[in-house]
Amino acid sequence: MTAGEAPVTVGFVGLGNMGGALTANVLGAGLDLVAHDAAGPRRTPPGAVHAADVAHVARRADVVVLSLPDGTASEAVAREIVAAPGRRTTHVVDTSTIGVSAARSVAALLAASGVAHVDAPVSGGVAGARARTLAVMYAGSDEACARVEPGPRRPERPPPPGWATARGSPRP
Repeated sequence: MTAGEAPVTVGFVGLGNMGGALTANVLGAGLDLVAHDAAGPRRTPPGAVHAADVAHVARRADVVVLSLPDGTASEAVAREIVAAPGRRTTHVVDTSTIGVSAARSVAALLAASGVAHVDAPVSGGVAGARARTLAVMYAGSDEACARVEPGPRRPERPPPPGWATARGSPRP
């Protein structure tokens, strides 16, 4: 975020083992977080706002991060995001490992409603998420990737420690 920009609220859907570790990093970076999990509020981390459903996340968050078990779940959540009345969400980052076909489907569904998509599966497991040493392999439009990258690319504020990325081209 650059000077003069409004603070970004991050939404998170999927608070299992990996999602729970990732949300701790979001909160540790000082970002506002609104989170939802199908298992209910018991998984919402301290410091985050619990969202009763995905529509609540979409109304409160600029960027929504998904950490879900498969492509079917990612597509279902994407449908809920675009259908949310009063939706604030402009970007979705899917950290789920869902495969190329599912990622294309989710990206097309979101794009049809004006929501940018970044496919960003991670490698390193829960231990890597906790240690902030994950490798993030991401693909999306230049604009979408720039919007969701962790902090500006300036010498005085480099990306967080352990943020390793491999940037790909948008998938056709």
